[in-house]
Amino acid sequence: MWSRRGTNQWKINTDGSCMATLGLAGAGGIVRNKIGQMRMAFSNPLQFSTNNSKEVLTALFRVSWCYQNIEGLILELDSQLVVQMINGSCTTPWRLHESVESITKLVRLRRIQIQHCYREGNEVARALAKHATTLQTNTLFFEEAHLPPTARGALRMDRLQLPSFRIKQKKYSGWCFHSH
Repeated sequence: MWSRRGTNQWKINTDGSCMATLGLAGAGGIVRNKIGQMRMAFSNPLQFSTNNSKEVLTALFRVSWCYQNIEGLILELDSQLVVQMINGSCTTPWRLHESVESITKLVRLRRIQIQHCYREGNEVARALAKHATTLQTNTLFFEEAHLPPTARGALRMDRLQLPSFRIKQKKYSGWCFHSH
């Protein structure tokens, strides 16, 4: 579940979504103040690419916006690998190097904290990223009432400090095995 932070800190959660079978991708995120109130959210359709690429581009988009508008920022991502790339604790693929370097510069200039969170603590951003795969243009949300229903529901769960669970459907191969 999403956790509240210190007195003057803002928190942004971002996520990327990929629907490989349809060739669709999207980015989503939410900016909240110290008590968890939404200040801004976004859903941006992206060109289909790798998961790490979507996560990096989403983080860059939001850090760039917040760099101009917010002090005391914590950026949370549910991709441990991307957090490690930004923190310089692992090698960045050459295709992502320029974007990761841009994020790293902004992080240093504004002393932005980068943290990993589990997927279950990133449900609002996940819902916004999934919604982005249905859009043709970038969309900003400034009021909770305008969020897509799944994102609005996840935000309410966070506000109540209720955990969210990811339930996957079991995939059946169609094969049946009988023991004798």
